[in-house]
Amino acid sequence: MFEDEKKDMLEDVMKTKHQKVPEVSEENGETWKKVAANMNIMLEDEKKDKIDTIIAFDIVIEKNNKQHETEIGDLKALKEKELGECEEEMKGWKRQAERQAEKIETSRINEEEIKCLKLKIEEGKAEINEVKDKQKHFFEQLKEQVECPVCMEIPRGGPVYVCPNGHFVCNKCKRGSCPTCRVAMGTLGTGKSLLAVTVVENIEHSCKFVDCKEFFALDKVDGHEKICQHRTVSCPYVKC
Repeated sequence: MFEDEKKDMLEDVMKTKHQKVPEVSEENGETWKKVAANMNIMLEDEKKDKIDTIIAFDIVIEKNNKQHETEIGDLKALKEKELGECEEEMKGWKRQAERQAEKIETSRINEEEIKCLKLKIEEGKAEINEVKDKQKHFFEQLKEQVECPVCMEIPRGGPVYVCPNGHFVCNKCKRGSCPTCRVAMGTLGTGKSLLAVTVVENIEHSCKFVDCKEFFALDKVDGHEKICQHRTVSCPYVKC
């Protein structure tokens, strides 16, 4: 808008500049000279006013240009700031994606390690069960060997007597001869087996009540039998 007005004013100034005051003739006289002089003064004043206006327009235009440049600079700075924030946000997303990928990879590795550990645990359990089975079979054989052939019970303490042929018999069932091979057991307490006593003290003993299927160490089996749910008790009714 200011440029168009400035252009119009410049054209008016140029027109004013090239206007010529009519020459004074003898007929016009002094009056025409005064009129011409006044017209020249008016034209110069008008020209000066228009030039001042044009200068003012130049100042306004320059000020507007500077303001526009400032606004453009601010917009550029804002754009660069937003671009920087977007780049930082994208970098953050990238780092988050990388961490997530690392977690997934670590999780995959951990899953493989867990599978290997589970496999090892299962193998270890199988080995432990095998050892337990062997141990159970071994103790069953020991029980069979120390079981008294008379009362068919495993002794719960010593002494455990043994005949010259290696047959065991418990203390309460001991007689003069071996109940298995009929060989004399000996006198004066001879023929005691320390090995049998050691076995008796270290194996688990079954509860003496028929319906109970539990096994306990030698030092705990008596305590269990006192409170066993299958134990035989006296009926509280007098007429029972």
